[in-house]
Amino acid sequence: MKQKLYFLYSTLVGITIFLSSCKVRERIPAPSTPADSTTMDTVWRTQINDYSITPMLNSEGDVLSSKMFSSSGEVFQLFDGKTGKLKWEWKDYFSPESGFKGSNHVLYKDVLVLSRKNTSYAVDAITGKTIWRDYQNDLFGDNFLTGDEDGFIYHSFRPMNLDNRFVYIWRTRYDQLSWEQVCVFEEPMPLDRIRTGNMIIAKNKEGEKVLIYTLHIFREINGETKEMSRVIAYNLHTRKVIWNHDNSKQDINLTFWKTSMVSKGNTVFIFGVIGQEYVLNAYQVDTGKLLWSKSIPDFGLGLYLYKDLIIPLINRTRMVEALDINTGNAKWVQPFNDKPIYQINFDFDDSKVYKNFLISTVCDKLLALDLENGRVVYYEKPKVMYNCLQYGLAINEDKRWFYIQDRKFINCYKIPFQIK
Repeated sequence: MKQKLYFLYSTLVGITIFLSSCKVRERIPAPSTPADSTTMDTVWRTQINDYSITPMLNSEGDVLSSKMFSSSGEVFQLFDGKTGKLKWEWKDYFSPESGFKGSNHVLYKDVLVLSRKNTSYAVDAITGKTIWRDYQNDLFGDNFLTGDEDGFIYHSFRPMNLDNRFVYIWRTRYDQLSWEQVCVFEEPMPLDRIRTGNMIIAKNKEGEKVLIYTLHIFREINGETKEMSRVIAYNLHTRKVIWNHDNSKQDINLTFWKTSMVSKGNTVFIFGVIGQEYVLNAYQVDTGKLLWSKSIPDFGLGLYLYKDLIIPLINRTRMVEALDINTGNAKWVQPFNDKPIYQINFDFDDSKVYKNFLISTVCDKLLALDLENGRVVYYEKPKVMYNCLQYGLAINEDKRWFYIQDRKFINCYKIPFQIK
């Protein structure tokens, strides 16, 4: 009997010790990451003492940027992507020009094309040499360029004389100056002025290229200047207008916002303004049918595509919604409830889709959202920066490096491990 009790006692003690040891192991915290592991380590930084366009990479992995506010015009610069050493500068203007941020430049196959007003330039992004320059004496260019997959660059022009009812859209090859006129718009009614808002080259179901562009028309009605708008689709294969939304014929006035359009499949997406209401509209490329319209709280800053989602970034709005491209319904919403509102501040050209992440330079920090679910995976400040991260970033995926400007320096940072 004593032996049985001793055996039972020994067994219970053993079980108790085993369970106790398990509990001790469960309470051991997981190895903590180093305190600075969430910050972006600096590879190099080069001082430019100015603002820059969004950095871009050429095919050799070198960084193309600019100094916006030089007395000799905006100075474009190329820095060695590995060291930050300056390779060349370019400012070969007819006369000093600046303001090429956003839609006034296109980089295609190592050629940077710039255009403002009545001048256009093409620069070799490897050597920094001027490829071609163009000056139009009697035409005024709008501040929007777009390109297509075949290397054509599109630009709209208007006559400088008093007959301002016309808009001409031209295109040229990126690497040679050979403007050709692809279409003309003529407004039959008298007006004060007209200008193009934005353009995109989309594809119809047959795979033909369709030029979609918007117009802003200003006309005096009963002593008051009214702004009206058009959105026009022009088949570049048949050289015919396939649809034209003339919103001046409606009770509402739909003005299209200048932010770049995006397209996917047979749908084109564009921000608009109906009176005081801002919207995001989805149109069918073939027919111009309005597939859906989404009301938004302010004007749009950028549109980003990921799988079957479109992600609009909105002025003065920290919330990010991912919308179904087919319906406009929200798939996920990130309200940033745990972040101070003043720290989330989106701007034009400040974001990029990288793998399954939307990465934004929101001034004092870098933000990364997982586009599968909207989760914040990174929201930190670099160890070293001057003032404000803005105007987006370039990414060297092989090196896992970011290139970002901060109003004084071009910075090369390591991509944090959270952004895989």
